[in-house]
Amino acid sequence: GDLKIYIMPNPVNERLSGFETTEMAKSVSLALGEGTMTPFWVENVGYQAMQIEAMKREGIPVEGINVSSDKRARLMTISSYVQNGTVLFPKKGCEDLIIQLTFFGVEQHDDLADAFVLCVQGLLKRMNDKIKIDFI
Repeated sequence: GDLKIYIMPNPVNERLSGFETTEMAKSVSLALGEGTMTPFWVENVGYQAMQIEAMKREGIPVEGINVSSDKRARLMTISSYVQNGTVLFPKKGCEDLIIQLTFFGVEQHDDLADAFVLCVQGLLKRMNDKIKIDFI
């Protein structure tokens, strides 16, 4: 009955070219969906807007997310879902992500934390939209 979001271990944390990003997204999407593409959410800013288009051309279900606040504010919007147990992490494989979340603002890198926020926001929106549709 209660919504749970399970974070998969070993998130991709690499510097990739645009082509490599699209290929990695396709591979991850197919693997997570067991042959069916799963959705991605990408910040719709600057260069990443071109990445969204490239991913769409490859048939990846991707949605651009317009961001209007800073990274810290976005993280704060989903932190309660981690605290209340809606978002669950594996015992192993997310150490880098957890470090970035725990030491956000102090840690030199925050790409995993930023991607985590977009993912959780996208999943919550998707579930909220589904609930609205189910009750109409």
